Amino acid sequence: MCGFTGFLDNQDSDIQVLMKMTDQISHRGPDAEGHWCFENIGFGHRRLSILDLSPTGAQPMSSASERYVLIFNGEIYNYETLRKRFDNFSWKGTSDTEVFLEYIETFGIQKALEDSCGMFAFALWDKKEKTLTLARDAMGEKPLYYGESGGTFFFGSELKSFIPHPNFKKIVDQRVVNLFFKYNCVPGEFCIFQGIQKLKPGTYKTFNQQGKELDSKEFFSLKKVSNHSSKNLYKSIPEASKDIEDTLKEVLTEMMRTDVPYGSFLSSGIDSSLITALMQEISSDPINTFSIGFEDKQFDESEGAEKIASTIGTKHTSLICRPKDSLNLVEKLPEIYCEPFSDSSQLPTLLVSELAKKHVTVCLSGDGGDELFAGYNRHQWIPFIYNKTKGYPNFLRQMASSGIKVLGPNTWNEIGKLGAQISKLNINRAGDKLYQISEILKCPNQRSIYDYLTSHWEEPLVRSQDFFEDQSEWNEHLIQESQVLFADQMGYLNHDILVKVDRAAMRNSLEVRVPFIDKRVVEAAWRIPFEYNRHESKIQGKQILRRILFDKVDKSHFDGVKKGFTVPLEDWLRVELKDWTHSLLSKEKLNDAGLKEEIILKRFDEHKRGTRNWHFHLWDVLMYMSWREKYLN
Repeated sequence: MCGFTGFLDNQDSDIQVLMKMTDQISHRGPDAEGHWCFENIGFGHRRLSILDLSPTGAQPMSSASERYVLIFNGEIYNYETLRKRFDNFSWKGTSDTEVFLEYIETFGIQKALEDSCGMFAFALWDKKEKTLTLARDAMGEKPLYYGESGGTFFFGSELKSFIPHPNFKKIVDQRVVNLFFKYNCVPGEFCIFQGIQKLKPGTYKTFNQQGKELDSKEFFSLKKVSNHSSKNLYKSIPEASKDIEDTLKEVLTEMMRTDVPYGSFLSSGIDSSLITALMQEISSDPINTFSIGFEDKQFDESEGAEKIASTIGTKHTSLICRPKDSLNLVEKLPEIYCEPFSDSSQLPTLLVSELAKKHVTVCLSGDGGDELFAGYNRHQWIPFIYNKTKGYPNFLRQMASSGIKVLGPNTWNEIGKLGAQISKLNINRAGDKLYQISEILKCPNQRSIYDYLTSHWEEPLVRSQDFFEDQSEWNEHLIQESQVLFADQMGYLNHDILVKVDRAAMRNSLEVRVPFIDKRVVEAAWRIPFEYNRHESKIQGKQILRRILFDKVDKSHFDGVKKGFTVPLEDWLRVELKDWTHSLLSKEKLNDAGLKEEIILKRFDEHKRGTRNWHFHLWDVLMYMSWREKYLN
């Protein structure tokens, strides 16, 4: 795991500028740094040593023939398998980077990418052809920004590494700002700064010495995988369960191969518990596990995690975080995430990464389990709602929607409280939920329901721009339920979850490996008929994962309601973060940012008074305003 940056300039490269750029990502690689300049190209690298801790694993790395120079971020998990395909080769060291580089030299870039299993982004200079190739792993686990600004072509792991270059222009793309408010992150290949974009997962591009694109190719396509695998489905639940478990064990065996201490994140949920249980089966020693909790029991999962750790037999470390632990991080978030990013679970992710780094250098995570195995309520509810409402005329759905809004949300909240007292059920914020249902009733199709449920601000906040069209990617060749899974894997997983984990972990110089999104697991997951992951009598997904896990850990540990990996943000904005919130959401600052301050301030007032809960929407605005202060002021 590392970080890199570089450029193709319109003049000879300046190593002093390159060193300043590389310093910006020192957290991604505290163990070593390297620089390489040739004519107008500059490569900068920061190293977090995981395999081959010696100088033979240092980067930038030249191939044995000296034709290629590589800067690489990530890991090739099956590098030992690739290494065996060489006869009598004189290796300099034992790193996966060297194996991957020589594999490119011997078999070509396309085959090297197709044969490799791992998480990575890299830049490769071909001295013979004078071309630059940029590539990003199959599911987009590792970041890669690139583009032209001020006459210079930039590429690197994090956007902020470009800023020290005198040619880089920090011009905000206002169209992208609206997309951020809609999705609480910068989606797809977009970037907050004009001229820069993100490389699409599963692709590589080749550029000439002037930064002009020569070729673009795909080595992994989730759409092709989903189409192909859904035609080659497992024939039974036992068959699916066994193959998923066997595939996960194969992947985990490779991911647990390091030259540094490793462990796993462990909450009280299905995904991290399964990964941890399988790791412990593979390991001969107790593995290190980490969890954090909160004083507010509504958000605390640490007690459940400790019980699961005891059952599995891990060496567990947990930490109860006080509000001040999270609040101290808030003003650092723009620096950590480079672009505006407002998934508030970024805070506990940063805290658990900080905890783990005190004990290990590599941690495995259960992220991706929900997106691949239908773990979110929307995977079950969206097809259900659409099938129940599609037969009704539009005017009836509109009338029903309007009927719900005859009463205000506070009135519905009070009715919900009364209903809770009578039924003894937990009916919390009935008004907010009913108002959400009223909006869903207006949606004409399944895709529009999905877009509504995965969006925050439903109206443009930038005065000068309208929203882009819906950015969710859809695969109409799949059955209805599987279309929602596909959209989540292409969108939410890639743009939100993986960004959150990468930046939080690397901020703490911790490598996080995500077994569920290894391409071998992804391919196997798409072979599962959707009904295998659906509980026959209740809204509950991930039945295949549950089946595997409950053979190892008693299911009684998972009977409670999943609390999620979040923080009490609703109350913080009214109390602990009140002064900071007021300082950023002033009418003058919002207006200077080109935002519709009247819409924002109305919701801010409703939230302060407790008549509506707008903490997700307000957090979006706060993260953007905080980002502006960091990078534009």
